[in-house]
Amino acid sequence: MKLAVYLGSTPGSEPGFMNLAEDVGRWIGFHGHTLVYGGSDRGMMGALAGGVHETAGKIIGVMPSFMMDNGWDEKDLDQMIVTEDMAERRVRMMELSDGYLALPGGVGTLDEISEVMSSRKLGLVTGEIALMNYHGFYDSFLKYLDQMVQEGFYPETFRQLIHAPQNVRDLDKIFHCM
Repeated sequence: MKLAVYLGSTPGSEPGFMNLAEDVGRWIGFHGHTLVYGGSDRGMMGALAGGVHETAGKIIGVMPSFMMDNGWDEKDLDQMIVTEDMAERRVRMMELSDGYLALPGGVGTLDEISEVMSSRKLGLVTGEIALMNYHGFYDSFLKYLDQMVQEGFYPETFRQLIHAPQNVRDLDKIFHCM
């Protein structure tokens, strides 16, 4: 399975965020999956790639050329796909992947996983979608999604497809059949 992971390019303020990213990376490699991610060596993204490397897993990075030009790329990847811009990056990551996971991150992470959710609703992608709700990071966003359902803007059937695991062990239940 190729798993797209969206997450912060900074370490965040909670020390556990970096450990979480490493643990997810190890989980990906241990299960023989391929990581598809933004291709950076910075912050949580670098920790994620490091975890995959520890288990000799495969990694595909997808990065816009302006980020490559700034030297933000991880050098030790199985494949690096260079895109023209962020919009093409989002599309390529979705095309390459069988499942989608968001770890804690900023507005870029939210933008990417929101596009996945919208694309799933439109039938453009399939696969499981999960928001790693580490220490309640996504509680407010999940509540917002529930309000969208209550107000008639997001179908309950699609809301039920969005998982909110609390830890890495929960990923086994979500991505088991892929």
